[in-house]
Amino acid sequence: MKNTIELLDRYYQSFINQKRDWDFLLGLADYVKYAVETPVIAEILKDIVQKRIEAEESLDRYEKEAIKEIEKVKNKLFRRLKQKKISYDSLSKLMQKYEDYKNRKILTSESDAQTLSGCLKNIIRNLYDNGYKETIKDLIIEERMPHAPLRESKNTYIRGFTCFKNLDAYDDEEKFYNKKRDVELWGAWDGLISIYRLFILNKKKTLEQFRFQKDAYISYATRIHNYLIQELSKEEVEKQIPQLKNSLK
Repeated sequence: MKNTIELLDRYYQSFINQKRDWDFLLGLADYVKYAVETPVIAEILKDIVQKRIEAEESLDRYEKEAIKEIEKVKNKLFRRLKQKKISYDSLSKLMQKYEDYKNRKILTSESDAQTLSGCLKNIIRNLYDNGYKETIKDLIIEERMPHAPLRESKNTYIRGFTCFKNLDAYDDEEKFYNKKRDVELWGAWDGLISIYRLFILNKKKTLEQFRFQKDAYISYATRIHNYLIQELSKEEVEKQIPQLKNSLK
């Protein structure tokens, strides 16, 4: 165990204060490689990764509930439009866009819940702006525009939506997830393992992207290294306790 701690620290010291970006990245890659290929360290990392998996599973459950709700609202609204025979060009394009996103004919970096809810909100706003306020009045919170003193404003706008409670819960959970990623060790390890994988795949491209994020990777590496040393040192002490007891008999 002592050798493992010393070697891990040697890998860490080899890159953490490097001035040249390329040398820093080479050393960081070697550090991550040693960590994942050393069984006793890999076990510690497994516990860190498990916490990320649990956080992602929780976020995924919230998103699935949000998507169910979005689909329910969409089906209700689309049926209503069909019954009232409401159809015009810009509305039809927005409705088709929703279906294309749902069927992944259009790709996006946003989550399904964010993409589909955004499309549906645009449909509702479009109906509102084109004179169909009554058709969607149960789905929105309407408010008058600010107006001059002693003069009532006749203009209104959509201040919010009443139909997305599960979506609101998902948004809150996503914010919580992002905060956890910033402060918990699994977020730091994700940063290190991501840059390591990019480096293996394309060294030149990685260096170009990496230059703008060096401080972040120094922070990730330092947090992870301090934790690994702490956990490995605990195991070293625990191994020495039985030997100490035997020596006192």
